[in-house]
Amino acid sequence: MVVIDDTRSECWQYANKLARMCGPTDRASRVSSTRDRAGANRPARTTQQKPSSTTEPARTSRHKPASPLGPRPISPLAYIPPVVRSADPVRDAAACAAIYDEFVRDTATSFEESPPGADELAARIETISQTHPWLVAEDGGRVVGFAYGSPHHVRAAYRWAADVSVYVEPGRHRRGVGRALYGALFDLLRTQQLLIACAGITLPNAASVALHESFGFVPVGVYRQIGYKLGAWRDVGWWQLELGRRRDGPPPPPRRPAPPTPRRPAPPPSRRPPPLAPPGLEPSA
Repeated sequence: MVVIDDTRSECWQYANKLARMCGPTDRASRVSSTRDRAGANRPARTTQQKPSSTTEPARTSRHKPASPLGPRPISPLAYIPPVVRSADPVRDAAACAAIYDEFVRDTATSFEESPPGADELAARIETISQTHPWLVAEDGGRVVGFAYGSPHHVRAAYRWAADVSVYVEPGRHRRGVGRALYGALFDLLRTQQLLIACAGITLPNAASVALHESFGFVPVGVYRQIGYKLGAWRDVGWWQLELGRRRDGPPPPPRRPAPPTPRRPAPPPSRRPPPLAPPGLEPSA
């Protein structure tokens, strides 16, 4: 016969009831109470908390939720390329002089120190147009930039090489004007059977370097402290672009420049999905 002593069990029940009424006074008593109720002999796990001296800001996702309609379309009106055409000495000289004025006065981009006027620019356009293209970019009927080629050197053996320059109105930078001008200019130089385009860039000028290298120009050398302007000696880097393939033997002589047809580059296509036809109005096959 087995006799069960209920006295101890009743004492434990009373102690646990009293602990629940009063609540544990500290962490150790809470752990002990838990162990007693569970009847486990293993040590209770404790977690180490980080000091809360600084509050970490809530993290937010950088990515916006995708639109159910797909990517946002590009409006055709967001990018309107300029019209590129040949420069006219009478019509465009004043506009080219106004654009060039700021580069001469306020920057070391040009090594000229006195800005030429409209009459001087008209004479230059007329002279250069006899051997190389001089182009202007129009936006809304107003000239916003110009580019031209010129002989790299007066010696006869240099006649297949041309220096190139582009100037864009300061308020129209990074809008595709320089790229449109250079694209048309290089096409015309290739038509003339010129083989090398050279560009001199006053350093530093990261934007101009990026524009030229995007067309395939490669650096070939630097003139160290070759010019003094705006209170400092300036370096000039030289970049070179292969316009055509050079073969053994003398190449055909360069041609005279032909005036280009005014053109407007095609705008980038819109990514807008085609509109859905209303029910009952589906297009017929």
